[in-house]
Amino acid sequence: MPRGKTGPIALTLKVLVLPQRTRKIAIYRLEDPTAPLTQFTQDPAVALPTDAEILATCNDCFEQCGVKFELHPSSGNYQYPYDTRGYSQEKGYSTDLPARTSDGKLDSDERRAFMEEKWEPPIPPATEPIKHDAPIDTLFPVKIGNPDTHVVIIFKESGMPYGEDYPGLMQRGFAGSGVFARNLQQKTQISLVVAHEIGHELGLSKAGVNEDGDDRGGHDQPPYSIPIARDHTNGVAPVHPGNSFVKHKSAPNRALMQAGTPEGTAALFELPWIYGRWIRWEDWKWANERAK
Repeated sequence: MPRGKTGPIALTLKVLVLPQRTRKIAIYRLEDPTAPLTQFTQDPAVALPTDAEILATCNDCFEQCGVKFELHPSSGNYQYPYDTRGYSQEKGYSTDLPARTSDGKLDSDERRAFMEEKWEPPIPPATEPIKHDAPIDTLFPVKIGNPDTHVVIIFKESGMPYGEDYPGLMQRGFAGSGVFARNLQQKTQISLVVAHEIGHELGLSKAGVNEDGDDRGGHDQPPYSIPIARDHTNGVAPVHPGNSFVKHKSAPNRALMQAGTPEGTAALFELPWIYGRWIRWEDWKWANERAK
């Protein structure tokens, strides 16, 4: 071939080399000691994965990103009367307020009272507002937002609907990171939702849009590549507790960071069920850098 001429272009292989990152996960299982309906052992429909099973799933998912997780020693069972203690918008939870009747679920108001600090107007002659710390800040050894450790809180059941259009369909997890055992039922599903919420903490997916305005990632968007062979099958999923009319959407691509929110109308909608383990390659480097 003459000098300066090129032949047919051969196939190329691009290699991305990522350093190994190690993060910790603090797994807190939370029950209300005054409300039996919040206690995991009281419901045969709840099958909690062990800490080892959750870690194995997270490590399997994020191995492709060069991120490994270890268990924080503070992981374990914790108690707080989130379902019965009185609360107000100004004080949050307070023993000065009348107790409430338990329904066994964490609703949106209880979540805010448990996780957000409150500021009560000043009581004259004082002029400074009164700060009430969020119970979560003193209950758990590791605080949400810790730079080295992801916090996962497992509650028994969700009382938080997906929105006004789906009043009877409850969220199965929330970034920050909360997971609801009874609304997922199977160990594999619980572990994968933990991995999904941790993915948001690592800024995934960059392909999605984050509607909360913080530095967490959004939900992944199709098209997806062929799923990995060891992904969990996703045929007919079990019905959502108390919502037997729910049609569960088959998700053959099973991306870890795909949205789990309902699609369609309240009368006829589909619910993406289980998250998979596939992460698009563009997110590998991003998660690795965020895991420093």
